Amino acid sequence: MSQKKTFVTLEQLKEINKTYPTPYHLYDEKGIRANAERLKKAFSWNKGYREYFAVKATPNPFILNILKEIQERERIAYLFISHDREVVSWFTDEKRELKGGRLYDISGGAGENR
Repeated sequence: MSQKKTFVTLEQLKEINKTYPTPYHLYDEKGIRANAERLKKAFSWNKGYREYFAVKATPNPFILNILKEIQERERIAYLFISHDREVVSWFTDEKRELKGGRLYDISGGAGENR
């Protein structure tokens, strides 16, 4: 069985600990980009495939920037689920809101019943 190699060394982690107090999160940008590419290739046979991502799960603006860049470059679609309208507005012009079991178009701000 092969061992998974981490993207940082123990020495690097010790240096990070000297500068930044815990808790903190480390993200592997190269790994995120590679996984997005693998996902795209894995489903390339299905032209109707859509990837869904809940911003609520990872609201980190750096990760959102990476996803937005990939979205624009690869012309792929994401469904972002978030309680933060500002984040959604930054990412897309098309916005929907679910209230009381009804879907509202809030792209123009007014909120039309759909």
